[in-house]
Amino acid sequence: MSLQSVMNIANVLTFARMVLVPVFTVLFVHERYDAALLAFVAAAATDALDGFVARRYHSASSTGAVLDPVADKSLNMAAYISLGIKGWVPVFLSVLVVAREVLVLTILGFLLLRRRGRGFGDLPGVSLAGKVTTALQMTTVIVAILLGEASGTAFSALVAVTALSTAYSGYDYITKGFKIFSGW
Repeated sequence: MSLQSVMNIANVLTFARMVLVPVFTVLFVHERYDAALLAFVAAAATDALDGFVARRYHSASSTGAVLDPVADKSLNMAAYISLGIKGWVPVFLSVLVVAREVLVLTILGFLLLRRRGRGFGDLPGVSLAGKVTTALQMTTVIVAILLGEASGTAFSALVAVTALSTAYSGYDYITKGFKIFSGW
């Protein structure tokens, strides 16, 4: 694997997101919420951009296929753990999001280990449910940081929809994973 294949634009965006995870966390812990929000929004933007760039410029790589979900899940887990500890999102939502992210990474890791160099063609792609869930989770983080301790009916509704979507997409990944496992 050459350095050029690893360091394409899409992968650089993914690496940037990985770097922004601890930046977000440190800023949030030190109560620099405006800066933490900017770091989170920048990281979320790289999530949207890296996939677009990889598809548009045909620069998808096995490195990106592995690092992108790790970066995504790391960002979500850092945000939901931070927000849950602060009390800005319900603890049940933090636990649900972190559990789903660990579950998805575990399934992906197991599938990659089973592949043993056979490529990534039959791994489950990101489903519509996964994309909607990611958008809802990121929106919830942004709104929670903007609101701080304040909340209301609209935020509670957003939390409920995010929780339902998170649970459904977790179930969706499990069923896809089992289908792939049963085909081996």
